[in-house]
Amino acid sequence: MSTPQRASATEVERHKTAIPRTSVSAPIFLLQSGGVITDKTTVLDYGCGKGNDLEALKQAGINAYGWDPHFAPNTDKLVESDVVNLGFVLNVIEDRSEREEALRKAFGYARQCLAVSVMLIGKGDLRNSRPYKDGFITSRRTFQKYYSQGELREFVASTLDVEPIAAGPGIFFVFKDELAEQRFLFRRQIGFRSSTSRTSPIVRTEHSPTSKAPTGTVKSIVKDLAGLIRELGRYPDEGELPTSLRKRIAKSKHGLSYLSNLSIQEVDSGELEQVAARRMGDLSLFFALNAFGQRPPYCELPPEMQRDVRAFFGSHQRAIAEGQALLFSIGDSERLLKDAQEALNAGIGRLDDAKFQFHIRDLPRLSPALRGYVAIGERLVGDLSEATLLRIHIDSKKLSTLYCPDFETSPLPRITQRVKVEFQTFDVTVVDHTQGGRVKLLFLRSKYLTPDHPHLDEQKKFDDRILEIETLDLSGEGPDLQSFSKAITNAAVSLPRLS
Repeated sequence: MSTPQRASATEVERHKTAIPRTSVSAPIFLLQSGGVITDKTTVLDYGCGKGNDLEALKQAGINAYGWDPHFAPNTDKLVESDVVNLGFVLNVIEDRSEREEALRKAFGYARQCLAVSVMLIGKGDLRNSRPYKDGFITSRRTFQKYYSQGELREFVASTLDVEPIAAGPGIFFVFKDELAEQRFLFRRQIGFRSSTSRTSPIVRTEHSPTSKAPTGTVKSIVKDLAGLIRELGRYPDEGELPTSLRKRIAKSKHGLSYLSNLSIQEVDSGELEQVAARRMGDLSLFFALNAFGQRPPYCELPPEMQRDVRAFFGSHQRAIAEGQALLFSIGDSERLLKDAQEALNAGIGRLDDAKFQFHIRDLPRLSPALRGYVAIGERLVGDLSEATLLRIHIDSKKLSTLYCPDFETSPLPRITQRVKVEFQTFDVTVVDHTQGGRVKLLFLRSKYLTPDHPHLDEQKKFDDRILEIETLDLSGEGPDLQSFSKAITNAAVSLPRLS
């Protein structure tokens, strides 16, 4: 066994790892889309490199600062900020103790949240690299340390003594502000919609025969309040009103309660019931997932969430009970298999050997238990919204995400990347299916198209023809490209030309 080559500290040129980008980095995107960065937030990019993120934030009107030991060494920019981004910095520092110091310093500047991101194992090209310490020296004399998701979680948690939250593969958020943390977790979860219908917590009242229809300014206020009620599924609190709407209400000389009663008449009762059911589903899932960690007391929930709990459940205890019931159903394999079969009967996805695979757009249509299963995966790996397909491994307690950039345009989409989450070990594996010129295909695309998709008929005919080829086994991962090409050539089956 050969001895790893050594390199002196002067050989490592960290600044060469800084790369220009045409869009914001993944951690900045997730901070913005997760509502952590807003137009009122101050941001410090700690190790900003060439400043692409910094410039994008400033152009968006956000008060942002940047510091980098090579490109922007002015320490006047090292100011305490609401959010600090430590983006792809730890992985280029060759000394572990210096990594710990950088992490602690960055966290020290954060008032609300620190974002930490690194390169994961499987994401880098190790050709022309040589081992050094716990990483590699590249041909450009830069250092790269590739982490696993679990290793990064442990490094951040042990260094800062705070439990981080997975925001994406190789990306964790560490919150100092508990309310900001709860808001982020709930906001991220909003995509998991409940289809279960329940009674709305708002009691609609009919107009009195003698009541006057709203006119003028009041009519405009009623319209905006109705829109807010559609979003919340309940009456709004004064603190939830946009500033402009609050000022208009004050000038109207009418109380919020009176105007809300007028506004509720503008909202269809069926629509209101659906919104309320969705909010109840979101909250149940939130409390189910909180069972994995220390459950925050009611007084530590954000005020808007406290109002939701009162409106939809009546009490914090009942909300927790609903969450526990949902959590038990997420761990019940028989229940998950039954729900997956019902989804399949409704035309959603594909079910093979207790593996349920579906397009991510169909996630809101699934049962609360299946959506909860995916939500647990998201708690471990972070944002899944960019994935094309999700695969629930019901028996082995895993979740896989598949990325197919040409899904909408190709009858045989290429799978470029797969992320696998192991629930029992918390391990996250990223597999690049393009390395070494490999080609991995997604078969039976028609299983994942919507009924109104323009390619559905052509795709279905093609899929039916290849299913008839006896030499092809499309179960599981399906055949490799060479075997598939040979089989369809022998069967005189050609790829459809999708218009």
